[in-house]
Amino acid sequence: MRVPCRSITRLFAALAVLAGANLVAHRAVAQDDPEIKDLHRRSMKFLGDISQKENVAGALQELLKGGPLEKSDAVQKLTPNVEQFDEVYGALLDQERISYKRVGKDLVLMKYLYKTERFPVVWRINFYRPPQGADTGWVVIGASFDTDLRKLDTVDR
Repeated sequence: MRVPCRSITRLFAALAVLAGANLVAHRAVAQDDPEIKDLHRRSMKFLGDISQKENVAGALQELLKGGPLEKSDAVQKLTPNVEQFDEVYGALLDQERISYKRVGKDLVLMKYLYKTERFPVVWRINFYRPPQGADTGWVVIGASFDTDLRKLDTVDR
């Protein structure tokens, strides 16, 4: 049995419309979700603050405040590398969230593009909200950066 080309074309058109509607719905949820908005605001503030070289350690401490990394050596390890961003990549020109993924109700993985004069840097900031019984709210459990743009070829929102 042969399927007419018009039928296949209509099927693909319908699938494209459904996929687009699904993407719009996911973006609308993110825009309406006050928790995602707050985590995004915190992340953008951090990325803006680290562009001021004299405030890198303070920006990292503020981001990690209240979480398990606050008392670790994460700030001391990341600070010198981030302080060299201008020399290595150039000054910050812009920053944007390129994706996020909510895993269950208490874990959010966010990915940002830190756009500089010479090369983009990808930041990953992972937030966790301990279940009931802990009054910490959302805390950062992971913050890292790299320039491996091949890792961006993943599907998430």
